[in-house]
Amino acid sequence: MDDRLMEEYSPAQYPLGYSRDEFARLKTQAHMVAPITVGMMQAAGVSPGMRVLDLGSGFGDTALLAAELVGPSGYVLGVDISDRAVGAARARPEVATRANVEFALGDPRELDLGEPFDAVVGRYVLMWHRDPADLVRRTLRHLKADGVVAFHELDWRGLRSEPTCPTFERGAMWITQALLGSGANPYMGTKLRSVFKASGLRPHLQVTAVIGGADDRSVREFVDTNLPASLLEVVIQAGLATRDEVAFDTLRQRVLREIEDSDATVIGRSEVTAWARRVPSG
Repeated sequence: MDDRLMEEYSPAQYPLGYSRDEFARLKTQAHMVAPITVGMMQAAGVSPGMRVLDLGSGFGDTALLAAELVGPSGYVLGVDISDRAVGAARARPEVATRANVEFALGDPRELDLGEPFDAVVGRYVLMWHRDPADLVRRTLRHLKADGVVAFHELDWRGLRSEPTCPTFERGAMWITQALLGSGANPYMGTKLRSVFKASGLRPHLQVTAVIGGADDRSVREFVDTNLPASLLEVVIQAGLATRDEVAFDTLRQRVLREIEDSDATVIGRSEVTAWARRVPSG
């Protein structure tokens, strides 16, 4: 990670914005990775009746997954520093029909959230913070003495193809460079172990990835959600590629055709999960 870039980063910056297109993309992505996030929370022990704090809740997808697990006797609070994200999460029809999930605006390190929680969870949130271990440590004040902590992050270094699909891998390189330029860490997944240990936690770790060919739905969804026009515009503005090189209007078709023509097997970015139970002091 480039420390100079991280010094200039404010967590309020989200390069993809909060447009309807981005909301739709995130919903598709959330559907794709939901089994991974749910499996993580279940392994961590999130269960009916629990109070769960979702950090960096964005449009609310992870909070809604947690709400399903804790049921009507439980409670989930999603916290985000973006008023637009919180507003969009509150406006979702699924939220209106649930009494066990709410969203709050603010920094969880500073907010008074009242009664402690049984679990703190998050997906793709630590990657946006300059000091993720500090965020985890300071958020532990909201957690019960024997509560659980669980985070789902990504690592783009896991992406590859066999035989090599140049357009697919070049697109991934553009995305990782754009994320780095925005101050994010596209390799946070493999840093989770050190982040947890620095926070006094001993994590259980697991890695999952999309794998398949052009005829696999998971691969098509991966291409759709990971080559978005919003982030590729950041690529162009940063001078990482020209508009002609990106040619977004045909990029998806070119990538899938390349995979199909070479009958390649592609592996998406690594989806890394980590969870730990807080050990009561004394």
